[in-house]
Amino acid sequence: MNYAKNYGPKEAKYYEIPNGIDLDSYERNLHKKAEYRDKYGLPKDKTIVLFIGRFTHVKGVLEAAYAAKQTIKSRPNMFFLFVGNGPLKRDIENILNGVKNIKILDWIPMEAVHELYIASDIYFLPSKWEALPITLMEAMAARLYIVSTPVGGIPDVLTNYPLKTFIYSLDLKLIVKALNEASRKICIKNGMVNNRVGAYIAQFDWRNIVYKIEQVYKAISK
Repeated sequence: MNYAKNYGPKEAKYYEIPNGIDLDSYERNLHKKAEYRDKYGLPKDKTIVLFIGRFTHVKGVLEAAYAAKQTIKSRPNMFFLFVGNGPLKRDIENILNGVKNIKILDWIPMEAVHELYIASDIYFLPSKWEALPITLMEAMAARLYIVSTPVGGIPDVLTNYPLKTFIYSLDLKLIVKALNEASRKICIKNGMVNNRVGAYIAQFDWRNIVYKIEQVYKAISK
């Protein structure tokens, strides 16, 4: 929007409407964390870190794998779940071969993806470039703590989201430090924070997105 305002007509009207998610599928199932962990064979007594996305360089999946391997050495209470597929899958499997507290899953149906978010505690997004990832909104809907690089539209979306730590470099030590910080902070997450998150993510519900689009049509049709 800032780019458009700088180079577009000054008299034009500008509207900012984000992508949306089916918020209901999260809200009505937030209490099923233990059930979903059972369903996917995940431990109930560990902090689960979720990476979900294409296994490509731009997603930082290699850095994520090395960070997972290193983090587990000092924090055996953490468990890393990698979900997705892509050209680097074999590399990921080789890096994590024999490492405990790791699970790699292929893509699951879209209607069930909320189950993996709800089963987790931390969402890990070490991307080198992004626009506005839907996965980020899905992670917020599940009330996850987010560890992410501040690239593309990510900082804009997370500005007022209280459960986050940014990774300003893909240096392995800094990534591991951010994951350790997230692990400590989720232990003090309380009901007040959850309520703030719920109010914040409401703007990404498809019903609100549709309403905003309708308002734009009405405004430009006058």
